[in-house]
Amino acid sequence: MKASIIIVGYKGEKYLDDCLTSLSNLNFPKKDYEIIYVDNASPDKGIEIAEKYQKQLKNLKIIKSEKNLGFAEGNNIGIKQAQGKYIILFNQDAIADENFLLELIKAAELDKKIGAVGAKIYYLNSRDLYFAGGKILYGGFCWNWLLGDKEGKCDYVSGCAMLMRKDVLDKVGLLDKNLFCYYEETDLCTRIKKAGYKIYYSPKAIAWHNVAKKSKRASQHITYYMHRNRVIYCYKHYKHKNIFLLLDTLFFYNLFFIYEMLRVPGSSRFIKEVWQARKDSLNYCLNYCR
Repeated sequence: MKASIIIVGYKGEKYLDDCLTSLSNLNFPKKDYEIIYVDNASPDKGIEIAEKYQKQLKNLKIIKSEKNLGFAEGNNIGIKQAQGKYIILFNQDAIADENFLLELIKAAELDKKIGAVGAKIYYLNSRDLYFAGGKILYGGFCWNWLLGDKEGKCDYVSGCAMLMRKDVLDKVGLLDKNLFCYYEETDLCTRIKKAGYKIYYSPKAIAWHNVAKKSKRASQHITYYMHRNRVIYCYKHYKHKNIFLLLDTLFFYNLFFIYEMLRVPGSSRFIKEVWQARKDSLNYCLNYCR
């Protein structure tokens, strides 16, 4: 088996038809890739849609989780069952170009030291870029448009549509389930780089992501995990951990907080999420260092 494409399903029934249709029409031999759908205890009818496709697609497997384990652990469940040489993470609200898989694998096979490859991702029905190669700045802040149309190395790729070598995952481990969602692919890419492999971006591998282009305010759920996991990511990977925590407390945290308050009227209702994220991230960091 050449490749295993993993989709984690949670409250995604309105996206799943388009997602599975695109993956079933890839310009790649059906016998050489499998699709693994992990139903993350979703309360909607996503599992029924997947079962409908399973009747038509012999290469579609369905795994049911008894509870919502998050994006990270949901993918880990699929990875553990995967038979492919290459593991592809693919969001339920994404659509793949017909040459998406072919181009990812072409890029991966350019060099045995390439551990992960990311796609160029557009917003749905648009030529506006969602992701084009990632750069990680100090403090865990990320820039998603580093390379544009240029193929090459980068710091991280988006978990919306990314390939990883299975043998590399066997060495560095799976996604960190403690992150639940957000920064899990950033953390994994950093671990892959630390193990001596390259993170690569291929603009010829194309996908579309069905998310809003602009939003004045992220949800409370996103606000919490983005802030919490940024701190955890930095603490895990920075050499001078306590210096980072001091700088983050005195500068980055306050800058983020002030920015959010000024950017959107009524942001005060998110104070609880930001504060809770801060507390939980520090608790994790203290436990992590023991």
